[in-house]
Amino acid sequence: MHNYLFPDTPLELVGFTGIYNTVAQNEAAFASVFKQKYVKGHVLSYLEVDAFQNELIHAGFTNWAAPALYTGKDYIIKDMHVDNIMLTGQGNYRFIDTVPFLNTPALGYGGTRAYGDGKVCKVPV
Repeated sequence: MHNYLFPDTPLELVGFTGIYNTVAQNEAAFASVFKQKYVKGHVLSYLEVDAFQNELIHAGFTNWAAPALYTGKDYIIKDMHVDNIMLTGQGNYRFIDTVPFLNTPALGYGGTRAYGDGKVCKVPV
């Protein structure tokens, strides 16, 4: 989903690994390993963060009190903190290590998406 939302900074799946899961304590967790092209730019300054947030709000996203959490009718994007957003010399945003997923009604953020039969579809009204 990251590659769909942020095609300028695609992730490539390299493989899988087991990692220590602190929640389950002493249980290995399954994790994906990705690589991503180097992005030449800089992390956002405070003024640039304000402009970025205003741009997302204008695009229909809500910035929640939880750090770096943005929701729209179709998507929730987590981990959008300043270290994961780069600004290029041309003034374009580039996104690193985001955690996007579909915003379904069950999540409680006013989402309109649903999963089903290997396809993504709108929730019937």
